[in-house]
Amino acid sequence: MTRRELLESPMYWFENVNLEFYRLLIEKQMENQIEEDTFTFSKTCEVYGLDKKLLRDFLLDDGVSITLKEFIEQSVKLGYAPVIEFKKLDEVE
Repeated sequence: MTRRELLESPMYWFENVNLEFYRLLIEKQMENQIEEDTFTFSKTCEVYGLDKKLLRDFLLDDGVSITLKEFIEQSVKLGYAPVIEFKKLDEVE
């Protein structure tokens, strides 16, 4: 697969967003783990009011895709603004 083909693949961009969101969840988990010995995914969802089933399905890529609205709601609950920027494929580094 060429770089261009990769950039033209919607799944590539979906996985990029998925990984970034997962990184944010882990970051939140690590912040809270400093205060407590055990801070699990379930506890993170509970503390921030996240939909555990929705996020688990999304992050595990079980054929479930969440709507943009749901994604934004979950991001905001984590304290992050999901800034979306569109660039021409030729301009992507």
